[in-house]
Amino acid sequence: MMGSPPQGSNVGSQGRLAAALSCFGLMADSYDFGIVNLVRPVLEAQFGAMTPGQDAMLTGSALSGAFVGMILFGAAADYMGRRCLFIMTVTLVGVASLGSALAEPFEPLGLSVFSVLSIWRFLMGLGIGGEYPLAAAITVENTDAANSARNLAVIFSGLCFGTILAPALVIFLAGPLNVSGPHLWRYAFGFGALLALVVAFLRFLVLKETQAWQAASSPRARALAPAQPEAAMDFRERSREKLAGLMAMKWSLAGTVGAWLIYDIVTYGVGLYSTTIFPAEPGIASAKIVFAINAMTLPGFAGAVLLAPHMYMKKLQLWGLLVMAALFAMLTVLFERVNRSGFGYLSLFALMRAFDCMGPGCGTFVIPGQIFPTRMRATGHGISAAAGKLGAVIGTAIFPFLNSHAGLQAVMAFMALTSAFGAFWTQIFTPYYDEKVLEDIASLDSTTSLIQQASVAESALFAGHGTKSTIKKEQDYGAMTQASMFLTAASAKTS
Repeated sequence: MMGSPPQGSNVGSQGRLAAALSCFGLMADSYDFGIVNLVRPVLEAQFGAMTPGQDAMLTGSALSGAFVGMILFGAAADYMGRRCLFIMTVTLVGVASLGSALAEPFEPLGLSVFSVLSIWRFLMGLGIGGEYPLAAAITVENTDAANSARNLAVIFSGLCFGTILAPALVIFLAGPLNVSGPHLWRYAFGFGALLALVVAFLRFLVLKETQAWQAASSPRARALAPAQPEAAMDFRERSREKLAGLMAMKWSLAGTVGAWLIYDIVTYGVGLYSTTIFPAEPGIASAKIVFAINAMTLPGFAGAVLLAPHMYMKKLQLWGLLVMAALFAMLTVLFERVNRSGFGYLSLFALMRAFDCMGPGCGTFVIPGQIFPTRMRATGHGISAAAGKLGAVIGTAIFPFLNSHAGLQAVMAFMALTSAFGAFWTQIFTPYYDEKVLEDIASLDSTTSLIQQASVAESALFAGHGTKSTIKKEQDYGAMTQASMFLTAASAKTS
């Protein structure tokens, strides 16, 4: 949306291909994120019980890698382009998943199989982290303003299919195929590797660099950089310009960063512990619980795809969080009054997860993909997504602490309050905007400096409209002031 609107059938086909391959990429990512929790009992049966440190390392390595990958690949994509890095990220996921499938204890360094797996999963996390900002950027820049929200929601739905695919495969391997434990976890990781490498090959064959990024990085656009042409700017100066652009959009960035962090405290805080909330025997029984919950969230993903083109993303995110808070409150009240292992309580939890996917799950992914200018879109989305992964780490740490000291009922109450706080944060910091706002800001991609464009974007987004007169006024006043300050600083340095 923020890039120049795509034109022509060739670009239209690129938009569809980008959306499809981004969707499959995130499906591979969510599959690889989830599979380790399903095969953990099998690994412990073969190699012995993990120590608390090994358990934390195995769980947190992929999250840590994703945090680094989101920032690293997001920033790199705004300098180097989208296509090459988009192929690289999913290839890294595939290679690391294959390494996980072949993992063995490494005796020369005294590394257990859990340590070896943690190393591979950190590398896998790097690729998964890069997928988020690149999938958002390449899809938005291959789509017109009217359809970008829907296409981003379609990509986000790939996460759903991955979370369903993981338990379904474990059930299939352990059930009809009767695969033994020592082979089951290797086949499960190997399937994730195959899925990711096939997506990498298809991206290499059919995807092209986005026209929006090429236009924003053209010699004409570079000449608009405040102190000197971008081609002559060193990495430090270009980074300073990007930082100044992000600071010019500080309220928007606070909205995307804060909302994603708060939301992931909730969704990871309960999502990775669903078999603790609804206990079952390791193997097929626990996989069936995860499958049932994730399958019942499908209407939430479908709702996101249907509603995204017709609702303000702020409203979708806000109301989703409010409904989640209400459902968590109901889960808290009913915790000791109903059979927690019964279908009713499970369905209420799944309903909460459906609104999770339809509201803040979709909104936190879509909004940073739309509102940041092309020249810093991947960076802004990557920082926002990394904040989400920080929230995931907080959530996964809070759950066992609260559960052991106060019980699951206290966990549900805490998640209700956190969801309500996320709604409050969304109301304060998330802007209302429509396609007209984004189209007007996109028109500045190759006609103004990045700092000017970012300042205009911030004002237009929070003004709630994007008329040319509003943008012209902001160019003449606030944006020019920001650009002049940067120009002065850069000139002083060069002199």
